[in-house]
Amino acid sequence: MKYVCPVLLVGVLAAPVSAGDDAAYERQLAQRRSEYIQWVADTFGRLEPTMDPRDGRRWALNHARLLLGRDLDEANRFFASFGPLTRDADIYFIRFLRTLLDFRDSPRLSDEAEAHLVGMLKKWPQNEVSSFAYWPPRNTENHDLMHLTIGMFAQQYRGGDVSGHVHEIRQFIAWRLERGFVEWNSKCYQYHFSNPLIVLADYAPDDTLRRGAQTLLNVMLAERALLGVNGYLAGPAFRCRTADAYGSMTNRKVAYLMDARYDGFLPTVWLAFGLGEPRFDFTTARVPGLEPATIHIASGNEPRLKQDEGMFFASSAFRPHPIVRALADEGVTRKALVYQGRRYLGWPTDPFWKTQRWLPGAIYYYNTPHVSMGSVHSDGGILQSRYDSVIFGADPSQGLRVEIFLPDVPTHKRRYEARGRVVQHKNWLVGQGTLFEDGGVKSTKVGPFDVYRVGKGLCAHFGLPDSYHVLQVSDLDTFADERAFVAALSVPEQHGNRVEAVTMDGDRIAVDLTDMSIAIGGEPRPHPPTMLHDCEWMTSPYGSGRITIKTASGSVTFDAANVRPEPPEMVALAEGAFRWGSTTDEGLVTKVSDTRALGGLSSPQEGVVLQAVSILVPQASDGQISLAVYAGGTLDGGPHAGTPARLLCDFGKTDPGASGWITQEHPQGGVPLPANTPVWLAWRGAGDKVSLRYQEGPNTCGNFQSTRGRWESRAIAADENAPWPATWPADDEGAFADFWYSCYLTLRQAKP
Repeated sequence: MKYVCPVLLVGVLAAPVSAGDDAAYERQLAQRRSEYIQWVADTFGRLEPTMDPRDGRRWALNHARLLLGRDLDEANRFFASFGPLTRDADIYFIRFLRTLLDFRDSPRLSDEAEAHLVGMLKKWPQNEVSSFAYWPPRNTENHDLMHLTIGMFAQQYRGGDVSGHVHEIRQFIAWRLERGFVEWNSKCYQYHFSNPLIVLADYAPDDTLRRGAQTLLNVMLAERALLGVNGYLAGPAFRCRTADAYGSMTNRKVAYLMDARYDGFLPTVWLAFGLGEPRFDFTTARVPGLEPATIHIASGNEPRLKQDEGMFFASSAFRPHPIVRALADEGVTRKALVYQGRRYLGWPTDPFWKTQRWLPGAIYYYNTPHVSMGSVHSDGGILQSRYDSVIFGADPSQGLRVEIFLPDVPTHKRRYEARGRVVQHKNWLVGQGTLFEDGGVKSTKVGPFDVYRVGKGLCAHFGLPDSYHVLQVSDLDTFADERAFVAALSVPEQHGNRVEAVTMDGDRIAVDLTDMSIAIGGEPRPHPPTMLHDCEWMTSPYGSGRITIKTASGSVTFDAANVRPEPPEMVALAEGAFRWGSTTDEGLVTKVSDTRALGGLSSPQEGVVLQAVSILVPQASDGQISLAVYAGGTLDGGPHAGTPARLLCDFGKTDPGASGWITQEHPQGGVPLPANTPVWLAWRGAGDKVSLRYQEGPNTCGNFQSTRGRWESRAIAADENAPWPATWPADDEGAFADFWYSCYLTLRQAKP
């Protein structure tokens, strides 16, 4: 028997509410949610007769109808017949999963509609993408989380065990608390990430996972509350679309680069805090001809907004932590914020990254209630990104940014045509390229500076030779007028490849223009930062997983230890034994369908005994692999090269379905390991039934695994049931590849 689902219906916050005034906040949160859903139902309902059958806004319209309990026949006809899944099927279907979970116990969703939703869900493929977490992401961050979330609920509806999915998503969340978001500050992809996160915060089938998702959502909102101005975000953004999948800037126009109001995550920020605005108003678009997305779902082919980006938060019962709300409230009156933090850069594997001097990422912000300046330290390219910007609280559609555009390089969705050469210290920034005056912002000459004023926000610009631009920001809460502001500034000086200046508060800056390195007070600034978040109000040592937020109302620490799963257990070492190889449980996952080996040079010390081999198997279904160790060959040429490697030990097959760290002991307790000799740990198996954990990039090779990566054999059959050859075939035409695996040998020094 279905019952009426107690979905919290939730519209405008005129002024910030004290975090301590919980009752008032609850009323205003409910009002914002109700107003948002009502607008979607009314506005999209009027547009429905003109909508294409594939229009992505149809989901929001009919979900709103179910929430409001109106036009239920129309809503159920839609949910009983939608499909087929489109490109970027996860972005498309996560919405319908939300509907199923919201209304699976409600009479508002018909049996026919529910059956169609469940049928589509059960067909979701279980594979590496929908079953495992990866660091760095295998696809992109938002897709990885959507696939994992849908995969978990698909497994649940098929009656399967979801403990593996719960483990992987908990690890996924813990990594973000330790190392930050990958698609940080992305106005296009933050809301695609928050959609599955909100689903998990509401419906995860495990209490620890549900609380972990709520924690990460609180951190996501806290970052925006801290770095935004009235909810709007300036500064850098990783994965900031400016063109469609085919490189067109005009076919499907987007404005993520130029207008801080054009932000897919902003409606969620408005719902949570009353900051920003509930949807982008296309009638006031600064980009000519910009229109809402229709047929597509803001995927790679269609990154435009649809005006329904807050529906997941509007449908949710989630409430931000009181200290996160206080952080947002205090940003409205905080005199100034000085922030720095470390961020991941590197997806996807692309030669473009070789142009970038400053990896990993380091971002810097200076905010007042009226102006925001932010940047990522850069000398080179960052894929699909915005490098810096200044916006003004009074009109966030107006702003400034500095970028280099390479001549004769066509527009591309990954922004191959753009480069960033920029460095910032507090409210002072120097960048090379074109100074873009977005939204029609204009300056006035005041002394030697061009001064931009929007509301109370101020930005002074000084041009230098070779298209260098120095920007400095403040506001009219600090200075009486523009002339008083300029009087507090020093004029930067350029001496060859060196720019020198003094900040408003007296810091002496020197920038080397050859690589955009910076020294403050004569001391080079360290890179990368040791802190994920570093400012008065938010701190977190990078990798710690502990994020502390401090406000006048109190403080809170979000800790990854509360969600991080236990690592796979390794066999304890006997006295005198040691491991040789990689023990990491991070990375990617691949299925075994061939014969491969990793090599390393054994110790020059005589008397080392090989006791066991271990390899990390995240998942095995009912499959097995066979393990062996060889000695010989050459690390540069392979196990067949020179004097082909000879079999030291066939360690046999793993148990069917065994997962975790699998250890195979030597049947006689050990075998002598030749000194100063290439040693190869080999495995093989057929049928894609066993998965192994691996890593990309030579920086992941361990003390056992050579820089050549793994060898893939073309001479030894991938049959785990066959005996290993006594000597590696000399005619093996295999090859190395840049992949390293989580595996190791257990060794001991023989007693004299």
